[in-house]
Amino acid sequence: MSRQSIGQRATKRGSAKAKSREQKAASNAIAAVKERRPPTAAEQQAITAAQRAQEKRPQPIAVAVTETSYIPHSDLTGWRAQLRETFGTGSQDFALKQLIYVADAVGAKPGEKPTEGRINSALAAISGIGPKDEIEAMLAVQMASTHAAAMTLLSRIYHAEQIPQLDANGNMAIKLLRTFAVQTEVLAKLRRGGEQTVRVEHVHVHAGGQAVVGNVNTPLGQTGGGGQVQNNEQPYETKEQGARALAFAPGSPVWSANAPRDRVQGEGGER
Repeated sequence: MSRQSIGQRATKRGSAKAKSREQKAASNAIAAVKERRPPTAAEQQAITAAQRAQEKRPQPIAVAVTETSYIPHSDLTGWRAQLRETFGTGSQDFALKQLIYVADAVGAKPGEKPTEGRINSALAAISGIGPKDEIEAMLAVQMASTHAAAMTLLSRIYHAEQIPQLDANGNMAIKLLRTFAVQTEVLAKLRRGGEQTVRVEHVHVHAGGQAVVGNVNTPLGQTGGGGQVQNNEQPYETKEQGARALAFAPGSPVWSANAPRDRVQGEGGER
């Protein structure tokens, strides 16, 4: 018997044992749930509302990890179409490659078989982002992978027993979280076409006036609509206020022509 066949049998036995453990854990969880109390009226109402909302929500693509493929059902053509739509592309090769990237990044530790839960969780995140083209799809894959790595490092912080471990995991987690924030900003910039909207407002406040920060409503029938604001409470001057501002106060000096002065003697002695 060759070494390869021995390795394949060992891999199958390991997969069977892992699957048996998962089934046993699921059975224990179901048994534990049956022993709990029934939901209250308020909880049942929230459950009903959530179930109705879930019926309207699109179901993201999922995988079933087997020895040969990730396809969970018999409709191969339909699943591939859903995969391409998830990554916003018409290329089957591109979509499959992105799926492999996701599986390698979040699936399992090196040398272990990727788990369905981690891959499907990342695919749900990518479906939520909703890439419109290949560029957005690559960015969405990076975002899902970055998030998974950051959460893994944050979980290790709670189990760190030494300061160097705490610092290493914490610093790397911070870098990944900052990277995720930058990726989010880049995605938003791509979707708005790289344009930025800058809004500049000027407010002029005259003596005795009051500044109003926020929306200022005008009387009905005028531009803007809404409630009525008195003139003496708004930061804008009326025609009468402008006239008073330009008028001279009693007793104020009035500008006049310059008083005559002596001429300066020129070069020829003329004055």
